[in-house]
Amino acid sequence: MTQPDWDDYRYFLATAQTGSLSGAARELRTNQPTVGRRIAALEDVLGVRLFHRHARGMSLTEAGARMLQSVQTMDEAAMAASRAVTGEDSSLAGTVRISAPESVGGLFLAPRLGRLARRYPAIEVVLQLTSATVDLLRNEADIAVRLFRPTAADLVARRIGLIPFALYASPRYLTEAPSLAELSELAAHPQISQGDELAHTPEAIWQAEHAPGARSAMRSASAFARAGAAAAGLGIALLPRCVGDLWPGLQRVLPGEGPPPREAWLVVHKDLRYVARIRVVLDFLAEIFEETRADVPASLPTA
Repeated sequence: MTQPDWDDYRYFLATAQTGSLSGAARELRTNQPTVGRRIAALEDVLGVRLFHRHARGMSLTEAGARMLQSVQTMDEAAMAASRAVTGEDSSLAGTVRISAPESVGGLFLAPRLGRLARRYPAIEVVLQLTSATVDLLRNEADIAVRLFRPTAADLVARRIGLIPFALYASPRYLTEAPSLAELSELAAHPQISQGDELAHTPEAIWQAEHAPGARSAMRSASAFARAGAAAAGLGIALLPRCVGDLWPGLQRVLPGEGPPPREAWLVVHKDLRYVARIRVVLDFLAEIFEETRADVPASLPTA
């Protein structure tokens, strides 16, 4: 009997998890026809149909569902083996992938990476700016800066500070708009908010609760997009202070009002925390947050 190509199982798993060939192609950084061919090849070798094909995507057959758990176990074992080998690396060279929210990564971390490069010139940083929570258990990043404490047993977290938020608008908007001298007047102004994917966050809830019935001017998961919209006069935006205080054309509104600061955490898989290059980057990140006295500042020093 011909044995399946081990790599075909990756295509099977990605398709099962995303529910479509296009989703699997994006996850695996390939194209949709390639995924389709690999799935078809796996089905041919096994002699069984693994997916139902629908106009809206793919769903597992009974045989595919039975195989999924075994393939997930294989995938987890492969990642554990990779971490075990990586954990033996004592060199201060190589790539370290850092995932962070756009606001913290773009305007707080990136300006300071020059210091890290001068200390460890052989370390390359890949800075992933995203509002999504990357899966460290699946090796999607080496280090994550998160605004919540993780609960997974295999993740190690270190609290590094607070991320304060404030309300912002353009000076021209405030000159032409109705009065905004008290928080109770916020609902009279168009809101620039975080959008559905971040509607569950404490700061998004705070904005919605304090501007009930307000007109929505724009929604975006991108803090940079919200800052740009506010600077253009679209309305009032709630932003991390490390964005709003630095963004050209923005002015603080109702100083002292805002949601409670979010805790910032450095998170790493327990198998990677003693890898030399990851360890020194973790220590560097903790150091630069400590310099701000646990708060991301309004003004950022140069790298």
